[in-house]
Amino acid sequence: MIEKEKIKHIAQLARLKLKEKELAALGKDLQTILKYVDQLKKVDISGVELKEEAEEEEALREDKVKSALSSAKDLLALAPSRKGTYISVKSVFKHGN
Repeated sequence: MIEKEKIKHIAQLARLKLKEKELAALGKDLQTILKYVDQLKKVDISGVELKEEAEEEEALREDKVKSALSSAKDLLALAPSRKGTYISVKSVFKHGN
């Protein structure tokens, strides 16, 4: 099991404010992830050719425009809701607690 202080430290690095119950759940999740990584380390990959770099043709392909939109005005005209020159969207964050 991962030490509680390490779990708190990981949560702090991720800027998560968790309750005690949530810390325990995070610890279990991290333990499950680490067990899975250990399983992956045991997989025999001998004989598997690793592709380390993209083919030059793939990495240096020519850019192609896929849209007929020529300006920000055209894009804004397609938006269902606008405020000035910005596209207006529904809030995804709760206000308050």
